[in-house]
Amino acid sequence: MHCGKCGCEAKSGTRFCTRCDAEIEIDPRDSRAELSLSAPEQGKVSDTPTTSGSQTDLSGIGGWLYFFCIRNTVLAPLFNTSAIFASSTDLLTKTIFCLIVLLEFTAGVLVWRISLRAFRFLKIYFGVLVFLGLAFITIGGLSPEDAQGGSMSLIKFGSEELLWAIGWYMYFRRSRRIKATFGRNM
Repeated sequence: MHCGKCGCEAKSGTRFCTRCDAEIEIDPRDSRAELSLSAPEQGKVSDTPTTSGSQTDLSGIGGWLYFFCIRNTVLAPLFNTSAIFASSTDLLTKTIFCLIVLLEFTAGVLVWRISLRAFRFLKIYFGVLVFLGLAFITIGGLSPEDAQGGSMSLIKFGSEELLWAIGWYMYFRRSRRIKATFGRNM
């Protein structure tokens, strides 16, 4: 198989070109014939779970991946933006929250569009969240106790961001839905 956009040779079963990220259009008759000939020859066994004799279709946005997209593109920007403008925090804190909103929205859109660029961006997104989570936990731990609960809220927010990033990173690394949708895991 070859990419229709750049002409690069594509591996069998991949959905996107590794060079230009264009979606590879496959003739269904050719892909079935290719898979039916290549799988038994190579001794491959399908790792897709079966349900009462039929294969479950995991490709596409659904399940937890759907939750990730809705949360990042709709819910998080809505709640975080309203919290940014409603609070009386300093400019640096508002800028950090605006950065988080922008990162969340972009990650959600790239995943929702099933773009291979999503993996590159998600690595940056998760890295920034881990860094900010650790920074907020450290700042909260070093703050004086008389900061009217501010240090505890920083620790709580940092912990939430850290757990969110690690949990979703593991999901994108191990999920069968991610592999079925994107052709590989992160």
